[in-house]
Amino acid sequence: MNSKLLACALLALGLSLFYCPKIVAVTGQYEEWSSPCRGFNFTSPPGGNPLTPSPSPTIRYPVNSTQQIQWTLGNSKVTTFWGVELFNMSGLIADILVGERQATDLSANVGIKVPSSVNVPGIYFWRMWGRAGKGPDCVVYSVPFEIVEEAE
Repeated sequence: MNSKLLACALLALGLSLFYCPKIVAVTGQYEEWSSPCRGFNFTSPPGGNPLTPSPSPTIRYPVNSTQQIQWTLGNSKVTTFWGVELFNMSGLIADILVGERQATDLSANVGIKVPSSVNVPGIYFWRMWGRAGKGPDCVVYSVPFEIVEEAE
């Protein structure tokens, strides 16, 4: 490969990584380079990295129940909170809470609803979106939890 072409490709890649990131993921003990998101995290259930192997979840939510999630802003610049999504290791299951609200609310009630095509009981996790002023978007994850059949 031509050295000038290689240099241009590397420069373009470097600039795209520096100027283009609009989403910053923050997972438990690992925080991305971007300080606007630093400290934004779940407090209940705890924040974490759903990809980290862990023992069986100790948090259990009955399907069709309502649960309160809570978050902290820490030292972040997050001003608005605009979504909670339910995931499993196969991907997005459902948008649980959609709509912009003040991040300073620090909690929201969410319905534990899953499509009939989804296995219950099963292991899931939350993904939450916040926005730091005019950007970037900050994304945090909860530790895995189990959704179980409705309590009788």
